[in-house]
Amino acid sequence: VLDEDCEDLPSIRAERGPGNRSWVRSSTRTILEKLFSDPEIRQAKGLFITPFKAQAKNIASYYAENLVDSEELRVKYFSIIEREYQMTKTAILQISQQDELLDETLYLRKSIELRNPYVDPLSYLQVQFLKKVRAQGDDERKSLLDYVLMSITGVASGLQSTG
Repeated sequence: VLDEDCEDLPSIRAERGPGNRSWVRSSTRTILEKLFSDPEIRQAKGLFITPFKAQAKNIASYYAENLVDSEELRVKYFSIIEREYQMTKTAILQISQQDELLDETLYLRKSIELRNPYVDPLSYLQVQFLKKVRAQGDDERKSLLDYVLMSITGVASGLQSTG
């Protein structure tokens, strides 16, 4: 959806929901391609692309496999997430004219690579804490919730604005 009332360039606001293909509109693509052709924007584009480079897909898969009991639901919803991830990644690569995400922002890619060995284990611990919380009674659950909250805070602090 294009918002024409934004300063010099129209802003792009995505519609919600799976299968949104607003980026396919020629006017949206034209604006994004114009933005990515600007040298200053090209330098900052890692801020836009970064969330898709993180190992979110692997961790999301781990969450789904360990926290969603129903295989039918897990397959149904994770396949939607996977399809949306691939569609978004393809669009970003086409519009930014890159072969791989973060090809042109080496410092950001290195930052994520250095960060992942510290943040990823917190995500895996979080899954284990959540499994324990689900298995416990109300009294025991309260003490475990602190660990869940600490893992959420740790992951959020580690990711910062990178995914």
